[in-house]
Amino acid sequence: MAEEELMTKAYDKVLIAKYSPENKCFVDEGEVLTIVPKGNLPKKDHVKHLFVSITDLKTKSQYGWVKQVKEFTVDDFIGTHYGNQELTNEQKEHILILLNSISGLRDETPVAATYSQKGFMEKKMVLKVHKVLFHGA
Repeated sequence: MAEEELMTKAYDKVLIAKYSPENKCFVDEGEVLTIVPKGNLPKKDHVKHLFVSITDLKTKSQYGWVKQVKEFTVDDFIGTHYGNQELTNEQKEHILILLNSISGLRDETPVAATYSQKGFMEKKMVLKVHKVLFHGA
């Protein structure tokens, strides 16, 4: 799919926070989460990554929960939550990975983010947003 098509593809799910300091989730309850690229990634099998509050892009949450909302595009998401801020291609790519990853999940599904090493000859770190299971849930 061309980048222009991806930016106008319709989505109906976002990631929200559930405040829980014991689970390293410090974003206010119900606030929309996003993900920003992590710099200087070590070449390891897996590197944990955290979601951040859409309002300040700093407050962290180890987990996010899928929430169904009114349909929107990536351009809508960026316009609504980032305003006039110019995003890099890498930032847009991370938002696309997040939205595409949660688009097929059910409401209230918890997810986490991890960079995983991929490739045989030329290894690179790839972001994955994936479902998690909590013990006792």
